[in-house]
Amino acid sequence: MQRSESVSNSGRSSPGEGTPRPGERGGVSPEVLDDLAQASRSLEGSTPREIVAWAVERYGDRLTMATGFGPEGCLIIHWLAELAPRTFVFNLGTGYQFEETLALRDRIARRYGIEVSLERPETTVAEYEALHGGPLHGRDP
Repeated sequence: MQRSESVSNSGRSSPGEGTPRPGERGGVSPEVLDDLAQASRSLEGSTPREIVAWAVERYGDRLTMATGFGPEGCLIIHWLAELAPRTFVFNLGTGYQFEETLALRDRIARRYGIEVSLERPETTVAEYEALHGGPLHGRDP
């Protein structure tokens, strides 16, 4: 069933994406790794909400969130609605989501004003299954 919602392949690049520069591991500079290690130490003992608030302050408009609509993700969306409601939140649209999951996405938009973008691959489910012999969940890798 096709849904009529905003679906995007936004082409956003994520931190660390691309070719690592000399002296960097996985595209992350030693300075960034040191900064994150220091932040980790300073946030030890903080509540999860305080950690999300730190991320909002530290990354600002560059902060993004992926969600699978589990309880933890929904709670973080709740906090983001209070702290940074313009945060880009996305779900990896696999084509296998249950209608209840997509309905939850709609309820989140109504309640929190955060539209969770469904990021879909260029290959459709039917194309992928034709290329790989059916759905992966039906096979033993």
